[in-house]
Amino acid sequence: MSEPQIVLHLTDQHFPDHDPYAIRTSIEAVSLVKPDVLVLGGDLIDAYAFSRFEKKTAKLAKFQKEIDLADDYLGRLHEASPDSETVWMYGNHEDRIERYLHRQAPALADMAKVSLQEWLSTNARNISVYDYGETYDHLSPLVFAHGTVIRKKAGMSAASMVDMEGRSIAMGHSHRLGMSLRRMGPRVLHAYESGCLCKLRQEYTKHTPDWQLGFSMFLIDNGQIQWLPVHLTKNSKHTKMQLRLLTTIADTARG
Repeated sequence: MSEPQIVLHLTDQHFPDHDPYAIRTSIEAVSLVKPDVLVLGGDLIDAYAFSRFEKKTAKLAKFQKEIDLADDYLGRLHEASPDSETVWMYGNHEDRIERYLHRQAPALADMAKVSLQEWLSTNARNISVYDYGETYDHLSPLVFAHGTVIRKKAGMSAASMVDMEGRSIAMGHSHRLGMSLRRMGPRVLHAYESGCLCKLRQEYTKHTPDWQLGFSMFLIDNGQIQWLPVHLTKNSKHTKMQLRLLTTIADTARG
């Protein structure tokens, strides 16, 4: 019988448009739980300057700030739980850099991945990096991906990914917390979305969108998946109760 695997899934920080409270809470969760695997689900940085959308001039020179904030965050996560296996799934925002170089300087496009990993010291921090569109599938039966589709309502984007992949999936990208189940023949597949750690109002959103601050813990034991979502309401008492619950479950699972 294999040991249960405890996984924290933190996604869509979008530095520098992060939510400070959510970021602090995610670091505290890592420190308390000490997950076996820490999955950074993508869009760690916003890569605003590389977007094809219309941009505000004042934000164009802030890429170094994005890197500095992300570097500090990764450092704090590593200090909080240095023995956790850490995985970073590139999202569509990290992918903006490579796509920008393909358009503007094709000869340098291959440098995008190398440079980003060097700037954020992924090797020194033992962080495994997966390209946008790739999956992390070492925690059977659950697969992790950033996600490449968006649907209305929480859980529906992940359900679409399950339909595409034919496997149980946990994803980011939608900025929503939700889950759904899909029966495919004799199998029941799981679809999870792990919220976001960014501000709920962005310059491209006219109103507060249907997003939820939060993250997920998964307990994977002998082919069974237990999902523990953390919805952050910025009520410190509620947050402490949720973190205490995660810690208790993690400690109990480890015996």
